[in-house]
Amino acid sequence: MRDKTHLSFDAAYLTKDAIDVSDGTMTIEGRRRSSAATVSTGIRERWYDTGYIDTIGKFSQKYGRWEMRAKLPTAHTMTRGVWPAFWLRGDRTNGEIDIMEAYGGESIQRWNPAGSYTTTLWEDTNLGKQRGEWYSWAHTNWASKSPGVYSDFHTYGFNWTPDCMQFTYDGQVLSTIPVEEVPWAESAFDSPFNIRLNMQVGSSYWGMPDQQYTKDAFDYVVDSVKVYRMNP
Repeated sequence: MRDKTHLSFDAAYLTKDAIDVSDGTMTIEGRRRSSAATVSTGIRERWYDTGYIDTIGKFSQKYGRWEMRAKLPTAHTMTRGVWPAFWLRGDRTNGEIDIMEAYGGESIQRWNPAGSYTTTLWEDTNLGKQRGEWYSWAHTNWASKSPGVYSDFHTYGFNWTPDCMQFTYDGQVLSTIPVEEVPWAESAFDSPFNIRLNMQVGSSYWGMPDQQYTKDAFDYVVDSVKVYRMNP
């Protein structure tokens, strides 16, 4: 659990007190503070506490299956800037695998993706516009007013073999990416990957929290995270 620190590109302050394990679930809580935490980089005043947990130095793996069953806090109203994620990062490389990223509403963009989530492969998120990216909307029927991903618990999965990568949602395959079609896969993903679970608050693209559009409390509730090894 990260504690008394912050990320550079959102509006939240990280504290271990925002992570609670009880009744068989882990909750990453987002709470508006009574006074802002002042930090040295990025947005200086942080009005929300949130949590970040990872397995760096404790568990990492290359190939296999990763899955999380969780209920997201990204309802279609009063959650602007709420940004839960389930992702993997290389121990030895800067490759990144975003199994689930979701954004709350209402967004400052012309369309509102609060009922959906995204999956992304990154060559290196430090490269700016030069980075390689494989990006897709995972919940493709969000615009048809089908139940949003925040309506209940759902399972977000990722399968990885030497030949392909595959994203799944509630056991259904959403996309299959042949590794040979990703030109930077050999360098970006040649590493065991550790697990990250966090909930940022605020995005320059989707919107920063605003009391008119962001409620004071919201929970990212995780029922389980499971990892399977690939048979030799």
